[in-house]
Amino acid sequence: MITISHTLAVNDPVGSGLSWHQLWLGLLRKASDPVPFIPAIMRCTVLERYPRGLLREIVVRDRGPLREQVDFEPEKRIVFHQLDDPDLSTIVNEILSGEPGGLALNLAITLSPHGIEQATQEPGFLKGLDDYFLGTLHAIISALRGLSGRSVSHC
Repeated sequence: MITISHTLAVNDPVGSGLSWHQLWLGLLRKASDPVPFIPAIMRCTVLERYPRGLLREIVVRDRGPLREQVDFEPEKRIVFHQLDDPDLSTIVNEILSGEPGGLALNLAITLSPHGIEQATQEPGFLKGLDDYFLGTLHAIISALRGLSGRSVSHC
């Protein structure tokens, strides 16, 4: 198993920020509508909703539609099980305690068997994924910080 993981502080050290609950609500919003949070996602359709998750179809730039089973672990993390992506098995967004009184968001991806094969055969594959997902985490944090001045509600 190969996992790539990054953790960043959620709140800007200067000024007010999101509470744990507001961050959770922002992540729920992102699960239902990731377009404002992740630049590479062009469209998202929620296909089904469940008490603790949803099934969605996303369209990522330069790729066809991909389905994800999204599981909520309330106030802790969201797990995106990749149903159609040949290279990824899961993507996890997890809320962590950061600096004293601070919040952090961890983004972890786990490669599928095909992704592991790609990583062993294609130089630069892991570096490309690492760079992409670190950039994605920065974009998510930026969008979440933009929510701190507005009311955050679950969609």
